[in-house]
Amino acid sequence: MPLVSIIVPVYNRERSIEFCLNSISHMSCQNFEVIVVDDGSSDNTAHICDIFCATHENFRCIHQSNGGVSNARNRALDEAKGEWVTFVDSDDAVCSDHLSVVELENGIDVDWILESFQIIGSVNGDVHMPSLAVDAFETRVESNEPIKYAFTSMQKTDTPMFSTWGKFFKHSICVQHGVRFNERLSLDEDQLFVTTYMQYVRKMVHYPKVKTYLFLDWGDVHLSGKLYTPEKYMEGYEINYKAFMNLDKAESSPCVNFAANYMVTGSMHNIIFRYSRRKYQHLYSFAKLYTFIEERIYPYYASFKQPINYVSFHHAWAYKLIKHHHIKIALYCCVLYNIYRSVVFKLGKK
Repeated sequence: MPLVSIIVPVYNRERSIEFCLNSISHMSCQNFEVIVVDDGSSDNTAHICDIFCATHENFRCIHQSNGGVSNARNRALDEAKGEWVTFVDSDDAVCSDHLSVVELENGIDVDWILESFQIIGSVNGDVHMPSLAVDAFETRVESNEPIKYAFTSMQKTDTPMFSTWGKFFKHSICVQHGVRFNERLSLDEDQLFVTTYMQYVRKMVHYPKVKTYLFLDWGDVHLSGKLYTPEKYMEGYEINYKAFMNLDKAESSPCVNFAANYMVTGSMHNIIFRYSRRKYQHLYSFAKLYTFIEERIYPYYASFKQPINYVSFHHAWAYKLIKHHHIKIALYCCVLYNIYRSVVFKLGKK
């Protein structure tokens, strides 16, 4: 049985996929399997994957019709045979020491292993593979209260809390508790997977200075820039909010505070301010947006008792207006703010 199953979902990434797979193949620990899931690519991605996997015995490629990244990851989870599971995005890469933390913890009773990442930035020509700090593996944080640690101390580090990359999940826990990706979601699906998994973690280990995951920018269009309907955004926020609350419902807990801030930040940015912009009013009228906020967003805002302290100033005043049911005033203010931003932007370009 391999120590780690590395899952690489890929869709139309002919520019980056070979570099990604090549970086994985050069890791110092070779006790792993790589499951590449080609999710119905229409470019040369499938051919590149087949050639690479044919010449690397611990790599294999599954081809399927396009079902989305969550579907591709779930397919690979069904196929995985490793003790641990981790994920690598097809436009990123890893350093040679990427699995070293798993080797160090092998045989120790731990359910979750985390490390951090480095931003390499835009890819222009050769990519310089960075070396780790000399003392990278010396900083090891162990916690028997993973939820408390994740929402407090870990927040002060560079480690992204809800990415699936740079994290190692016990495969047996995923199987036993049915931890999978929600294929209905189009955003924040990674966050939901991690939050669900956290419910079953008894002990976690964090290496905040081990930055072996490399975040690259190949100049492609990312899903984060895609526009969704308010209903689609809200579906993701509500499902993730519920997952946070399942971790800890205590009113004063950092988890509950994080959940409230998450709901406000997301709904403000992607629904309230975005859809009060003039360019989107043909998609969602002012009256329709008002009704949506009153029925779907206001009940959450009205129920929050904890401070909303992770939002910008203009989001903060809009939140307070809506919380006190001054929805129409809040929307007019959002419209005016968006006009102001548009004017400032155009003047800046002259």
